[in-house]
Amino acid sequence: MRLHYAPEQLAYRMLQQVTVTGQGLDAYGNPSDEGISVDSIDATPGGHDRVIGTNLDQIRFDLEGIYQVSARAVADPTLSATSPLVVDQTRPLLTLRSPSADSWPTA
Repeated sequence: MRLHYAPEQLAYRMLQQVTVTGQGLDAYGNPSDEGISVDSIDATPGGHDRVIGTNLDQIRFDLEGIYQVSARAVADPTLSATSPLVVDQTRPLLTLRSPSADSWPTA
């Protein structure tokens, strides 16, 4: 089993609700189309996550960072998975150093 996050994106905003499901894998590591319900969702480092939703299958974070989210399958608690989740809403700062504004052609 591996974890799947919805919506599927590279990074999430702070306080954005992310639904966590399991995804079954065959003997060759290929994912199945069928989702697996999970529970016991946890994240490390801890203290900045909150598990929410009626099925306790969503998580959100109040601090940017890279978290390791883990969960167990509801139907088979021996199946578990851990996967990174990135919380980052700070835009990158771009500084152009070359060519300098002095070297730009004038019209």
